[in-house]
Amino acid sequence: MFKALVDALLAWHRRTSYAVMAALSEGFVVTVLVLAERAGIQVEWQPAGFAEVGRLYSQGFPPD
Repeated sequence: MFKALVDALLAWHRRTSYAVMAALSEGFVVTVLVLAERAGIQVEWQPAGFAEVGRLYSQGFPPD
């Protein structure tokens, strides 16, 4: 059940396009990732830099 919450939270965090919401939720996301790791739950997440590049590509702006 906790894995489903972690996966949903990470998916939401990756999709959010509001910088304020992303910044405000970062601490919570990190805490959830640590708890999942301590519980032995495997989560698939990508570093923030990857998400930013993906967002830029989806808007048609390739990085330098």
